[in-house]
Amino acid sequence: MLVLLINYILTEETEEQAATQKVEVEEQEKVPVSKGAAFYGSAVVDFSTKPVASENKSANATLGFGFTGPARNAAEVFANLGDEKAKLFTLLGDDSLGGVMKSDLLKKKVNVNFIETDPKLPTASVITMNVEQSVLAKIVDNTSTSNDTNLTQIVQFNGDILHKVAYKYLYPHIAHLNDSELIYTDLKVNENSAKAMIQNFGSKLFVQVAGAENLQKYVMIIKNYFDALKANKKLKQSKYLVNSVYLTLEEAVGIPTVFCSLLSKDEQNIKDACKNKDANLTELFIAGYEAENKKKVPYADYLKTHSADLVNFFQILHTTLKAQTIFVRIPGAAVLTSTNSTERISYTEHNCMGKCIVNENGADEAFIAGFMYAQIKGKRIDDCLEFASFAQITSLKTADAVNQQLDEKMLKKMTQNTFVSYKILHDSEDAATMDGQEVKGEL
Repeated sequence: MLVLLINYILTEETEEQAATQKVEVEEQEKVPVSKGAAFYGSAVVDFSTKPVASENKSANATLGFGFTGPARNAAEVFANLGDEKAKLFTLLGDDSLGGVMKSDLLKKKVNVNFIETDPKLPTASVITMNVEQSVLAKIVDNTSTSNDTNLTQIVQFNGDILHKVAYKYLYPHIAHLNDSELIYTDLKVNENSAKAMIQNFGSKLFVQVAGAENLQKYVMIIKNYFDALKANKKLKQSKYLVNSVYLTLEEAVGIPTVFCSLLSKDEQNIKDACKNKDANLTELFIAGYEAENKKKVPYADYLKTHSADLVNFFQILHTTLKAQTIFVRIPGAAVLTSTNSTERISYTEHNCMGKCIVNENGADEAFIAGFMYAQIKGKRIDDCLEFASFAQITSLKTADAVNQQLDEKMLKKMTQNTFVSYKILHDSEDAATMDGQEVKGEL
């Protein structure tokens, strides 16, 4: 019923507003498309309700409205950072929600010319209802307690259209993808589509897993790659298939189990890497936080003393994911970065750690967008990580997925008031940055 009500309200958009959007799109089409960066993946309309306090019976609950989806978030952040163009490639429904999404993207200066629509499926949406436990917890199944212990969350997600974000929708725009300096994709998209992105644009591609449930898609893509190598001995194995992969700690620690169980018999490097899967990064981090809390040793220094464990773990990630650079965000929004098969492992954190975090939703995309922006600008990898951290903080400081105040001025002010620490935890003798490296491979 709530979904129907929301759609009814949104369909009341006036003809004048629709005409204005059409003019804005036409104007955008006239502007030559710069190389910039392309963002391919999911875009979701986000609704949430916030109940009133139980003692205030006369007041009404409020309905919040916004936009999310990893690809959409990253594109908006990238567009806000400066003068580089962000092109969004996604699939929306031919409905009012899709129209509102496009209008918002136009205002954020994201290029919407490559967004396709589906006449049958609705635009992806998520509705989160926050209700008092005393009222609903006893009668509604499938609920989860939020950070506020007095509230229970009921989440309804309609994301069928995301499974149709397939390569066929991109094919007419293949030249614009190819012209982009860097390309982002999240793994909420169709598996075959993700495979095609890796095969065609691996050297430019930043992959965000965007949820542990999406790991299986990457597993199958890599399995198909190894199967192809076995079937055709003439195929040359590539050291890397993609430029970068971004993971949360939860996603990272799940990879050895998922990959090694499926791929250990297919490829010798995987087999060797799986022998080291007992390097338990979770335990390492828990012990590190305990040490940090007791103020015995700085967390980064603690990790450095266990660099051998980190190297073993990242070797598994590089071998299984076949990525040149791997980012792992750990609790508190610090990021570990491993380049060129563990030639260098670094740790980046900021003085916002745990103190100014309002919501971590969207922080991963902000980091990736910041890194991509800085890399296009030709910055060194440590400077890219610093810039990415500043972009990430802007997201952490707001309840929204993307900070609506983000622009160049805000970022400049943040660089003056925020300290970012970059420490190398492991560095081989011939360490090299990833700048200019060719990583495209065959699938």
